[in-house]
Amino acid sequence: MDVYFDIADAALASTSGTGNFAGTAVQVPASALPGAADLTAVGRHSGLSAQAEFLVSTSWAQYRYTSTHHGVNPYENVLSTSTVSGLDVAWSFPAENAVSSSPAVADGVVYVGSNDGKVYSFTLAGGVAPP
Repeated sequence: MDVYFDIADAALASTSGTGNFAGTAVQVPASALPGAADLTAVGRHSGLSAQAEFLVSTSWAQYRYTSTHHGVNPYENVLSTSTVSGLDVAWSFPAENAVSSSPAVADGVVYVGSNDGKVYSFTLAGGVAPP
């Protein structure tokens, strides 16, 4: 069977008598954008198919991406010198003093510390999160 990542042919797999093809490695294309993608398996002879959603994620698990804090995500494929000028501020919030920490995100809430001794929390959509 052929295995596709979105529309790109990603792997060729042999199946068991029950159609199982566990253990088949599928490489996510470097051009895959973050978000939902489809994995599709199509039988070459039967024409039968199955599809499942796959989430492409380029999360930053810690400050500046790694323990060496270089701030470079090796999987970034959306931002470049030609696209970064199109970025805009999605939202802002006036703290009582300067923000003195990098943001942390957990369960859809953004947390930032401020020189006023407070920690502010916001939803990813830009609203103030409940304390």
